[in-house]
Amino acid sequence: MSNAAFLWHNGRIKPWAEANVHVSTHALHYGSSVFEGERVYATPNGPAYFRLADHTRRLFESAKVYEIEIGYSEAEIDAACHEVIRANGMQSAYVRPIVFRGAGGLGVLPKDGAPVDVAIMAMTWGAYLGDAAERGADVCVSSWNRPAPNTIPSWAKAGGNYLSSQLIGLEARRGGYDETTSAAS
Repeated sequence: MSNAAFLWHNGRIKPWAEANVHVSTHALHYGSSVFEGERVYATPNGPAYFRLADHTRRLFESAKVYEIEIGYSEAEIDAACHEVIRANGMQSAYVRPIVFRGAGGLGVLPKDGAPVDVAIMAMTWGAYLGDAAERGADVCVSSWNRPAPNTIPSWAKAGGNYLSSQLIGLEARRGGYDETTSAAS
C-alpha cells in the first residue's frame, strides 16, 4: 500500500504530509468517526469508481446514526472523491472518505458546535486478501464475538465498531495467521 501525494480535507486538496488532527480530537478518544472504503478501477475510459453513490449514501446513513453533521452534500463528497483521483493522476486506487468529530472537549458527549472534519484519501492497494483467490485463505475461529445488535449499530460503518475486529485480528496474528496472505484479519 502506498499513499498518494494529495488528499482532500475540509473542502480543499492539500499535500498528504499536511494532514493532521489535534490530540483532543473527539474521534481519537471515543471512535466518533464514520468512513467508507471505495475502489477505483482502471478502464479504457479512464478511472472508474465501483458504486460510488452507494458508498456515499452509506457514509451519510452512518453519520446520521451517530448524529454527525457532514457539512457537505452527497454530490459534493462524490465530486471530492473524483477530485482526489484527478489530483493524484491515479488510474486505480483504494479511496477512504472519513468523517470525524474534531477537537473540542474530552467528554463522551461531543460539545455542541464541536467541529466535524471530512477527509478523503487515496492510495494504491492490491487485493485485500492478497493471493487468497488463487491459494485459498487460512482462517481461524476467534474467541471474540461481535456485539449484540441491540448494543451498538454494527451495520453503521463507524470507527469504534472496528475495535472488536482489531482484537480478532490480533488474536489471529498471535496464532500464526498472516494477514497479508489470509483472511484471518
